[in-house]
Amino acid sequence: MNVDRITAVHEAGHSVIAAQFGFEIAHVVVHPPGAHADELGHCKVASWRADLNRDPHRAVVYLLCGGAAETQLTGRTSPRDASDRALAAGVAATIYESDDDDDPRARTRGARGGAGQGADV
Repeated sequence: MNVDRITAVHEAGHSVIAAQFGFEIAHVVVHPPGAHADELGHCKVASWRADLNRDPHRAVVYLLCGGAAETQLTGRTSPRDASDRALAAGVAATIYESDDDDDPRARTRGARGGAGQGADV
């Protein structure tokens, strides 16, 4: 399957759910093959920090929807989706930790990665 098409579907997955959630999309880019060694494309949410703080659960869904769209097309995700999953796990960990602020057991269960403060996915 064409890498450009897979990348476009991946980024479309992010952008469709971002629009559904009312996130402010700055732009969506699919780079020509070989144009950027570090990425094939991205969906930039201009209002990411505000959206993350307002509803971190939706931010997790947004981060995972690129891979979900890719899976629908190809039956699997690509290794490049690992960064989206890692960011989603970081946000989810902060949700878990903030939900347990009043629970003394949270100090022993909690300590996981950060919230992922950017959203070029």
